[in-house]
Amino acid sequence: MIRKSGQEVTSLLREWSGGNRAALDKLIPLVHDELHRLAHQYMLQENKGHILQTTALVNEAYLRLVSAKEIEWKDRAHFFRHFCHIMRHMPGRLRPVPRYQKRSGRIRKLSLNEALLRSTELDPDFIKDR
Repeated sequence: MIRKSGQEVTSLLREWSGGNRAALDKLIPLVHDELHRLAHQYMLQENKGHILQTTALVNEAYLRLVSAKEIEWKDRAHFFRHFCHIMRHMPGRLRPVPRYQKRSGRIRKLSLNEALLRSTELDPDFIKDR
């Protein structure tokens, strides 16, 4: 069964390379589970705190994969290697974003003494309830 599936994937890849978009529609259900498995394995190796989920990684890599022009697919292994290459080279997608940057804030380190002095001053942006 795997052999037949592998030959079918290779055949569909070659049809897709030849310009047959319908072959891509037949190909995706055959390779989706394997793409998801590869992405999951990749995510397990990443640092904690990354911001991308496995399904989102598959979808993003898929979009880049199908927009690639003039790739002459040799076989299914070539296809999966290219998919893995795309995942590894997605810039900045898996780096954690510090929470303060998500909210456009800035953090400035203060010493304890400086923090105590500042806490007693009135902030001009602070609205005091009377």
